[in-house]
Amino acid sequence: MIQAFFPGTGLIRPPAGQGPLAQAMQSAAVGLTVFVLTFLSLAFTRSGGRPPTLWCANAFALVCLARAPAQRWPGLLIAAGGGLMAASILQTPLLLSLRASVSDLAEVAAGAAALRRLCGRRIDLSRPRTLLVFAGIAILIPAISGMLMAATAAPFQFARLGLWYCAHALGILVFTPVLLALRPRVVQRLLAQPLDVALLAGFTAALFALLDQHLIPPHAAILALVVLVTFRMEQTGAAISAFLTTVVATGFMLAEARAHQGAETVHSLLVQQSALAITTSCALAIGATLAHRRRLKAALKMSLATTQAAHAATLTAMRQLKLADQALRASEARYRLLADHSSDIIVRVDLQDTLLYVSPSCRSMGYQPEELIGGSWLDLIHPEEAEALKAYRDALAQGRESRGSWEH
Repeated sequence: MIQAFFPGTGLIRPPAGQGPLAQAMQSAAVGLTVFVLTFLSLAFTRSGGRPPTLWCANAFALVCLARAPAQRWPGLLIAAGGGLMAASILQTPLLLSLRASVSDLAEVAAGAAALRRLCGRRIDLSRPRTLLVFAGIAILIPAISGMLMAATAAPFQFARLGLWYCAHALGILVFTPVLLALRPRVVQRLLAQPLDVALLAGFTAALFALLDQHLIPPHAAILALVVLVTFRMEQTGAAISAFLTTVVATGFMLAEARAHQGAETVHSLLVQQSALAITTSCALAIGATLAHRRRLKAALKMSLATTQAAHAATLTAMRQLKLADQALRASEARYRLLADHSSDIIVRVDLQDTLLYVSPSCRSMGYQPEELIGGSWLDLIHPEEAEALKAYRDALAQGRESRGSWEH
């Protein structure tokens, strides 16, 4: 029954032939999920009156729209807008909530439309072209919604616009791949691999250890760990490791921001958000490259197998042709042996009555075979029997049976 709740996410696949009640339940579930994600972002990822540092609600709504039928979009947009508005009103002024909700809905609708238009409903971020399109959407669409938000605010500082943009772009860049990657079969396959589970657990522990110390810069070490997980698990590992890195790093980032308020804090947040975006982009790009290499290797292996099969078939055909040629030569040798030692004169002629072969027994009539080959066989026939033999020849040439006897 859970399949009736989240249309289009990578976690589940909606069943076919849904009725109005199931569709209404899906829309309500989407609205509730967007409400929870929005509330969590506003409650835990902002400080000092600044915009949230991480915004994941739009990524969830975008995936739902991009993978749902087009006729479902109005209901899903209304549900998502209701969830955004309800959560925002609880923690921000009404006018600001309205502006933010409209901007978020515009971002979600534009991003989903672009993703559907350019990639279709099957969004596979392990393919380089799809990943490039997705990265462009994650970069451009939040800028459009941020400008819309800035245009309706008076005043709206540039720093706040920067935080808005980074939070929304990072949310789409990090949460969308996870929602697309964690399908039921992928989760089952992941849980069935103890080494992968242990690797992710160790990766999470290493994240906390690196971020909770100040002896060495953590970003390079974290990137190395993300690459390690990506090489092991390809695009799924890239999505999960980037997600874990962003969530854990955001928690440490906000704890430090609350302890040090000031203008430099905004700059620090922007820098750390940019670092997380770069880490995520590198992980997704490496994952796509590895998946592309694996597909090329599989295609090359299949092509090699096909070539080997064709080569084997060619060798078999050549052997059969050689055997047939040997059988033909043996048959011709037996025929020639019979003809050369027969007392009857055996001849072979073409359709133009030209002698092609005359057996050596023609010597009994005073001829040599070489003298007769090339001439007309009718020259050897008694004139009274020439017409009958011509009729016999024509019948044989046409594939009809013909019999006869001749005295001369």
